[in-house]
Amino acid sequence: MNDSTHAVSQWVLHLLHDEFGDAIHRVDATTYELPVGSTKVIIDVMPAGNGTVVNIVAPLVFYVRPDPELFELVARQVGAPGLGHLRVKDSERPGMLDVLVASQLNGDDIDRSELITTVAVLGGYADDTDDALAARFGGQVLRD
Repeated sequence: MNDSTHAVSQWVLHLLHDEFGDAIHRVDATTYELPVGSTKVIIDVMPAGNGTVVNIVAPLVFYVRPDPELFELVARQVGAPGLGHLRVKDSERPGMLDVLVASQLNGDDIDRSELITTVAVLGGYADDTDDALAARFGGQVLRD
């Protein structure tokens, strides 16, 4: 981990703890989690070129079968929060997909309101949406 990534990760952890207290769980030196209802928000600080980025991801549904309607929903970003975007990625189960909502912030000049608002919006969206997506497309939400 370079000095910039370390400094940004410490700043991010400070801001998260200041806002969410003991609800923030430290996974490792640069990754933190915040449980939100039936899901969680994962905050990961990473080097990027000469700087640092903060990836913020909340899982919606795991182990979904590929479906044209799902791909259209993601492509059109139907219902996606303004601070994030819907994504699909290959699941750990062959032939299946995971659906996430994600955002990426410039870590080198991140401020409190930007970080906290993005974490809260993505967490709220994921908690409000995961059950409906699982009912519509199958798969499992995190709490399953």
